[in-house]
Order: sequence, then structure tokens, then C-alpha cells
Amino acid sequence: MGNNILMILDLKKYFKTNYGLVRAVDGITLSVNEGETLGLVGESGSGKSTTGHLVVGMYSPTSGSIIYKGKDISFTSDKRPKDLRNEIQIVFQDPASSLNPSKYVKDIIASQLRLIGIKDRWEIENRISNLLDSVDLPPESYMYRKPRDLGGGELQAIAIARALSTNPKLIVLDEPTSALDVITQAKIVKLLKRVQEQMKLTYIFITHDLAVAKHISDRIAVMYLGKVVEMADSEELFKNPQHPYTMMLFSSIPVLSEEERKIRPKKVRSIGEIPSAISPPPGCRFHTRCPFVNEICIDREPVLSPVNGNSSHIVACHLISE
Repeated sequence: MGNNILMILDLKKYFKTNYGLVRAVDGITLSVNEGETLGLVGESGSGKSTTGHLVVGMYSPTSGSIIYKGKDISFTSDKRPKDLRNEIQIVFQDPASSLNPSKYVKDIIASQLRLIGIKDRWEIENRISNLLDSVDLPPESYMYRKPRDLGGGELQAIAIARALSTNPKLIVLDEPTSALDVITQAKIVKLLKRVQEQMKLTYIFITHDLAVAKHISDRIAVMYLGKVVEMADSEELFKNPQHPYTMMLFSSIPVLSEEERKIRPKKVRSIGEIPSAISPPPGCRFHTRCPFVNEICIDREPVLSPVNGNSSHIVACHLISE
């Protein structure tokens, strides 16, 4: 792993609605190291996708900073210089919605290559051929096919090829495997890891699927209602989850063997309903669902603190800090 390529500092994103402000991301701080995969996990509404969209410039932050290679890039992509837009790419959950169904695969990728200044027809075709090869799609079979005629795994591979076409350094992967069957998920994860190693890429991998997160992430940040509640190296987090919310997520993962069952955390069942991001609870935001709640959880918001002095494993929970 290299130095920090991305720093997110006290980042907030609020959306105005007729019912009030939705606090989608509400003051998160984290870093991403060059060459690593940082997993962002949590239930729907946790703020993980909004965080990724802020990084690529789809939204401007309400407050806070996004620092990329030492420069503040806390503004939308249309205000970012061309080389920065090329360096930070995104792959969405549903490639069918982001790929023109009536265009040939060749033309979809060619349009991206033209945006980075490649005009020569033969160079474009050569690059497309190499990109399709890199994602395990034979060029002679796929150049003149259309997205509407392809399966989910093939579509996602094309979306990855398109993202790679600008020679990015950082790719936000927003639920890239959630719409795929288990076998295809494994193929895409294997592909992503191979491409990452070959091109020395950095990933932010957003998912609600903890099993996938475990296999691809070097570190994992767990989000709940716009906050990071726990973060650690992937192996450490799965062996030693500390936050009750993390335990709840992990204890719901299906196990396939007795060995997996032995290391799975004790079953933690949440109580109550998920609160609204318009009016999140005071104190610890998880306290309305936590089976271990006490008075301090209701009155005071916990801060991220090291677990047993381990600065690489941090958790926001009064039960741990006390």
C-alpha cells in the first residue's frame, strides 16, 4: 500500500425535501491509501453510495472537504479539470441503465476514448480491443454487440472496460455485484482484483453484501445513518467486530460450513425500526435499535476511538470506550 490518495474530512451532504433536510452523509472522516480497496458497507440509507457520488463529483458537499492527491476537489465534476475527471471514475450497480442499449459496445467505449483526446480510428480500435481483452471479453465476439443482447456479467465487464478507458487512478464501485448471481459475482470480483493489480488502481467498493466486501476489501468502513461507526482491516473486522451494528450485520451473513459458524459473531438482533435520516436520534444513532443501549447512548454521541489501543481499528460506541 502507498500513501493516502484520498482524504475525506468531516464530510456532510444534506438534501432538501418537503419534509426537511435529509442528512445523507453527516460528518465522516476517512482516508483511502493508494493501491488499496476500501469497502463501504451498511444497510440501505446508510450514506455509502452518497459518499461515493461525492467523491466522483456527482454532488457538491454541504460542508467538509475531499482531498485527492493533496488538492481539494470538493466540487462537482463539471467544474473539475479534464485530467481529474479521467483519473476518478465510477462503475454503477446497474450497467444496463448506464450503457446505451442501441449502441455497439465498440461505440460506447470509443466515445470515452474521444473524450480523452484520442481521435485516430485505428488507435481507438486497438485500445478497445485491449480493453475488452483486459475484462475477459474476446473483442471479435463483443465489439459489434449491443448491451440489450448481453447478460448481467457481460454488461458489468463492459462498464468496467469503459471506466478503465480513461486510465483512472481511483474507481468508485457502487454495488457492482449486487444485481448478479453468486457465480457471476465471483467472476467480477476476481476480474476487479486482477485489473487492480495490473493497473495499480485504488478502489472504493460500496456494497451491502458483507461476504463480497470481505473478499475484495483491504479495509472496511461500516456506515449507519450517515456516520462511520466502525473501521478496521478487513480480517480484523470480521474476527473482532466491536460495534453492535457491525455485529448485527455480520451475524446475519449465511454460513456454509461449521468452520464459518464458529467464527461468526454471536447473534445480535436489532430492535425497533430504522430511524429517518431527516430526524436522526440524538446521542448514538443506533441506540433506538441497539439491544445493549444505556443512558449515555441516548444522551451523548460517541466518537471514533481506537479499540484496545489499536489505531487501525476504530469504533464509535460508548460500550467500548467506557
